[in-house]
Amino acid sequence: MTHSQGYPPDLPAPATNTLALASLVSGVVALVLAGCTCGFGGLTGLVAFFLGATGRRRVRASEGREGGEGLALAGMITGVVAMVIGLLAVTFLVLAVFTGNADFTTDPRSPYDDYGF
Repeated sequence: MTHSQGYPPDLPAPATNTLALASLVSGVVALVLAGCTCGFGGLTGLVAFFLGATGRRRVRASEGREGGEGLALAGMITGVVAMVIGLLAVTFLVLAVFTGNADFTTDPRSPYDDYGF
């Protein structure tokens, strides 16, 4: 069909906001780091949240010229989840250290067993 038959021309898809995409990527990285490191994933999650909030605001202000509001929202959500996981990990680590329940050795024997102490 041609445009002369009354159909509007195909409009190009709006460009994806870069901050929204960066928010999602950093949010996923934050989730991985939150499971592997204590605290660092939470800091990366904070970055993801602010990138997502800024990207979402810019997408809404662009009046349809930019897309990616869903990416920004997903980045914000993954960032918050990573912050919560990081905060819980740091809390448990601090509690374990200060209550004396932290044992960072992998060998069940005491290092002093060989010396007769």
